Formats: sequence, C-alpha cells, structure tokens
Amino acid sequence: MLNENEIVYLEEIIKTAGKNLNDNFNKPLNYYTKKNNEWFTDLDLQTENYLIKKITDRFSKSIFIAEETINDPIQDGMLRWVIDPIDGTNNFIKKYPFFCISVALEFNGEIVLGLIYDPLRDEMFKAVKNKGSFLNNHKINVSPISSLYDSIIATGFVMSKKDLVNKSLESLKKIMFKCKSFRRIGSAALDLAYLASGRLDGCWYHGLSYWDFAAGKILVEESDGIISDSSGYDLKENSESLVASNSFIFKEFLSNFNV
Repeated sequence: MLNENEIVYLEEIIKTAGKNLNDNFNKPLNYYTKKNNEWFTDLDLQTENYLIKKITDRFSKSIFIAEETINDPIQDGMLRWVIDPIDGTNNFIKKYPFFCISVALEFNGEIVLGLIYDPLRDEMFKAVKNKGSFLNNHKINVSPISSLYDSIIATGFVMSKKDLVNKSLESLKKIMFKCKSFRRIGSAALDLAYLASGRLDGCWYHGLSYWDFAAGKILVEESDGIISDSSGYDLKENSESLVASNSFIFKEFLSNFNV
C-alpha cells in the first residue's frame, strides 16, 4: 500500500513525537478527566494533533479515527488512520515506564500497516500486510511455546467499563492457574507488540477501543499469531473482547473465554 520511503517517513514523525514524550516524562503534567472518568493530558492532544498534521501533509487523502479529537466516517478509497497518541496514559501520568504511540493504517476496510513505538526504549514495532512484523527492522515472530501451562499471559482492565471489568476478573479466575504467570503493564498496544515479538505468549482483554488494538492486530497476524474475539470470530472495530496467542496454544487458551 505504501512504499518504503513513505513508511520511513511515518516512523520518523512517530519517533519525533516520542522524543517529545520522553522529554516531558519526568516533568509535572496537567491532566484532565473525560466524561467516562478516563484521564488525558495536554501531551495526548499535542501528540495526536502533530501526527494528524504530519500525516495529512504527506497523504492528503486521509481520514482519521483517533482517541482524543477525531472520529471520521469510513470512506472507500481513502487512507484511514487509527491513532492512539499515548496508549498507557495512566502510566505516563504516574511515571510508570510503559506507554507507547500506536498508529495503524486501513485501506478499504483492511489494516495494511501497524506501528507501535515505545519511546523510552526506542523500540519501533512495525507490521506490513503480507510482509511480516519487525522490531527495529529485525524480523519477529510469536513464541514457539506449545503449552498453555508454561505460558506467560497478559491482560488489563478497562476500569471505566465496570461490567466488562467483572468479565475480565472472571476470565482471570479461569486462566490464572492454567498458565505459568500473567502480566498487567497497563498498555494493550504494548502487550500485543510483546506477543508479536515472543516476549508474551498470549493476552486477552474486554472493553478495548479500536485505537487500542488496531496496530497490534496486524503485528500479531504478521508474526504468525492468531487474534480473535472471545468467541473465536474475526476481531472487528467494535469487538468488545480480544484473545490472542500463537497457534499452538490458541485453541486451549480461547476455550477459557468461549463459554
């Protein structure tokens, strides 16, 4: 869909935005509360606006679905960008060092590119449709682990959606003693990037928004992983659940949620 120079351009502007987040990470922040009791900062808005401007400068026929400011309707033949300017805003505010910038590109309803950038570690996770997934331009794949019992699984709770938090807790009870251990770092995009690179073996979520998982979805798929909703159906923009792992443990892993 995009040529190599265009992808490099995107990586460069995302890294520039990430440098600004790094520069402000240990500084006092103003933060605000949305109507759903979620936090956001001036830097969420700055980052999103910067990326939208720079993308529009290069790709004029673009529309956006972004966490803080824009939710454009789908238009055939347009480049549709899905942006989370800071995935892990709560972490960023509390100086907990796990957050990232997530950008995905859709064309005619299909995700064709995903970029997840961790600025603190200077790690750029990239997936290009039918070309694989990469970490700082080195090919990555999901782990080869074949036992759920030996797997490290990640999850998180969307606290603004209380009914889905209860679902997450029920899922945790089912899976906790069937895996080696579990993690909760507070960034779904990073969880999916870590799954794609073999650092995690599986993850599940209830209640994510599309910008939380759009880039991660293609990263998992292009690294030979499997990702679906909790019933095993294709993961859609409006899906309320997400289950992902490598192919070896997926069926057993999914069985804990498809009830």
